[in-house]
Amino acid sequence: MLDKNVLLSASLSDKISEIGNLFFNYNRILDAGMDYLDIDCNMTKMSKYIHEKIAHKAPIDADIYRDFNARNSRRTNYGVDILGNDANYDSPLEFFAFALAYSAKIMEAIYSTIELAMTERNHEVLQFLNSQIPVVSEYKTQFILLYEKCEANIKEGNTWQDIDHRWEDFALMGG
Repeated sequence: MLDKNVLLSASLSDKISEIGNLFFNYNRILDAGMDYLDIDCNMTKMSKYIHEKIAHKAPIDADIYRDFNARNSRRTNYGVDILGNDANYDSPLEFFAFALAYSAKIMEAIYSTIELAMTERNHEVLQFLNSQIPVVSEYKTQFILLYEKCEANIKEGNTWQDIDHRWEDFALMGG
């Protein structure tokens, strides 16, 4: 019988599952934020961009972690809790800040899993996780840009609809 721990320990597999679950939750957060922008803020173009280019990317990124577990004969633990988000934001800036903070949470989960992989001397996991850092950095960079550019534009007297009209100026991810 195959000792799965030779390929990937249960603790590393659980941490990899956790990161995948964070991406699934991120999809829900981004979908809820997109809905807030579309309905409450009348930012139809920006919400469509966030929905199609960012929110839809998150579960695809989650599947990468599932696939890594599967390649190592481990099932992914999807857990029972799915983060809810009622998207009660006071402004689009608050949503962008929340999305940015959540990307940092995903990055921290990757870093803590890297530390565990180093302790276990699992170089395959180290290589995999290091290759995923730029993926999370792309989300982080996108929400930094959205926050900072939108904040500056609002201070200059633009409306949220003005920003929505020029949404391409704020897009990095597949825009």
